[in-house]
Amino acid sequence: MVLTDLVMDEGEGIESIMKIRKINPTVHIIAMSGNLKYLKTIGKLGTDSMLLKPFRMPQLIDVLEQGCR
Repeated sequence: MVLTDLVMDEGEGIESIMKIRKINPTVHIIAMSGNLKYLKTIGKLGTDSMLLKPFRMPQLIDVLEQGCR
């Protein structure tokens, strides 16, 4: 399971997601962002779950539990 932000200082989350998908197409990828437009777009590019920041711990736990099923 991978949890990644979409906008990072040292690289773009979209690039990371695409690289991860090439290495392991079945890994569960959770993308997070404070920008709803980014999340809607990235959902089409291969993420399994998305979190809009800021989020609360129960939301994160729920998404993590869903990814472990």
